[in-house]
Amino acid sequence: MLLVATPLHLSVFDTVSGRLRLLRKGDGEYYGVSWNRDHLVVSHSNQDNETLATHADYRDARRGYLSLCARDSDPSRGTACLLQPHQIECVGDQIIAANTGLNGLSVFSASGELIRHVHLNEVTWDRSEDGSSGNHFNSVHRQGNRLYVLAHNHDRPSAVWELSWPELEVLEIHETRASWAHNIWAGEHGLVVCDSKHGGLVSVETGETIWRADEPRVITRGLAAVGNLLYIGRSEYGSRGDRKRNDGGLWIVDRKTLRTLERHVFPGSGCVNELRGLSGQDDCHVEAPFDPAWLTRLAHCPLRERLSHTWSWARRAALVRRSGTPSPRRA
Repeated sequence: MLLVATPLHLSVFDTVSGRLRLLRKGDGEYYGVSWNRDHLVVSHSNQDNETLATHADYRDARRGYLSLCARDSDPSRGTACLLQPHQIECVGDQIIAANTGLNGLSVFSASGELIRHVHLNEVTWDRSEDGSSGNHFNSVHRQGNRLYVLAHNHDRPSAVWELSWPELEVLEIHETRASWAHNIWAGEHGLVVCDSKHGGLVSVETGETIWRADEPRVITRGLAAVGNLLYIGRSEYGSRGDRKRNDGGLWIVDRKTLRTLERHVFPGSGCVNELRGLSGQDDCHVEAPFDPAWLTRLAHCPLRERLSHTWSWARRAALVRRSGTPSPRRA
């Protein structure tokens, strides 16, 4: 089984029957998925073209669900929480989040409290009103005492930043031949990323495309490595609005030969933001397999009233100008 995150839904894909079963909807745009002990953690990007909805919305872990949504931050006071978060990864009692909008990393406690925020360079916003772009850090993967962070880099070649864990000091920056890259896998094929713009997987060390999608104009985003198989998320090109309407899907690939075994399309599911393996150890995710018994509880976990704010971009820009940081622009 696989957990599949799309903007509108969190679903379970049965790798035996090939069926996609809806698990949750209505919580906001689903993106990163991870787990810690007996609860699932999900990040929500919640971004549109007019306003940014920010939430303080943490669910009791005993009910099986912990949500990390964007929370209000005030750069003029030096505070930073989540802004358009992407991939997350639980490591022990901590949650590492790619804090994409703030162009850095944030580390939370298991209960959702911010422990620390780290800017990896002098750029503190992913997109600014003056037209400049940050690194669009979107993926994190911890392996031993290393943390790999993927910089999408917009229209520049993507790069993998190698950090020490838990110090979060930058050790090396690995340039890649990938574009719009997402997801990192450190395995028997070396360090591999999704070359999302060109619909493939690329070796960071050699620059070789080790796998290519069997159809044109598709985006590879979402990667799981379970047993002898790789699962690669499938999305279609389109506008930001199309991301909620287009067909998603995934490919199942032989992990050793890198031969495509199956292709599945999810009509009208929206783009695939993330995949996580449930039926065995997922080598793209450090935590032990999630207990499937929790999925039933998760599906029936009631929504709690959100503590929400609608934060206009004008107000946000004013805060940033007071802090002396280039103001962000709409995506």
